[in-house]
Amino acid sequence: MTDGTNTEEQAIPATGLEERIITETGIDARVASIIEPVLQSIGFRLVRARLSGLNGLTLQIMTERNDGTMTVEDCELVSRTLSPVLDVEDPIDRNYHLEVSSPGIDRPLVRKSDFSVWSGHIVKVDTSAVLDGRKKFRGRIGQRYRSINNDRKRSGDLWRQASCRGSIRNDCRCPSYFNG
Repeated sequence: MTDGTNTEEQAIPATGLEERIITETGIDARVASIIEPVLQSIGFRLVRARLSGLNGLTLQIMTERNDGTMTVEDCELVSRTLSPVLDVEDPIDRNYHLEVSSPGIDRPLVRKSDFSVWSGHIVKVDTSAVLDGRKKFRGRIGQRYRSINNDRKRSGDLWRQASCRGSIRNDCRCPSYFNG
């Protein structure tokens, strides 16, 4: 169990060039391909791009500095930088609201390093494949995580990277092959 603070051994990689293992599809992927190089050029890394029906249509860009931090001023900088790029590229055929935010406390885990940085924390996982009759799991990320298998037919299956250690109020019933 951790107290929620990151230690030096849990430090986020200094470079934002670590590949995301969980990525977007469809129009979200198109937007991500446009904005990711722009974000990298100003010292940020993309966490997620998502188009939703919120307030008519909202494009949420979730990003952070390469060291994992994000301020209100950073959100403003990213918004002012991405807005003209999105206007020129025009990946969305309707009017939308641009929302730039930090990942926050309920952040998605999208890079290998996210699993080690947040080791010991409770995680909720929705898998793309059914595992032992379930697609939803809740547990604590183990102290070590499994290496990524390049088998893409099960991409999105986060339990291939993380192990569930112990139970949380006896409701963690992770398959035995996930335990480290």
